[in-house]
Amino acid sequence: LGLALQPIDALSGGDLARNQTILKAVLQGQGSQAQKDVVALNTALVLWSAGQVSSWREGVQQAHDCLASGKPWQRFEQLAAALTPVGG
Repeated sequence: LGLALQPIDALSGGDLARNQTILKAVLQGQGSQAQKDVVALNTALVLWSAGQVSSWREGVQQAHDCLASGKPWQRFEQLAAALTPVGG
């Protein structure tokens, strides 16, 4: 799939604030390689299951390209704004 083996410690999180920082970094395409790889692999499996890609490798590449673009963070911010109560 074009993914390097990573130590499990490379995916360790932390408290809520640390996990939020990791999520933001990954969605902006700036997380660690291990973090981006695990998100890309999960995304690839969803894309493949939905028939959107013909192979897991293709899905991994598309997911990495998308993460690198920063678009996932933009969409996340749009979702957060839509879910924020008016005046809240």
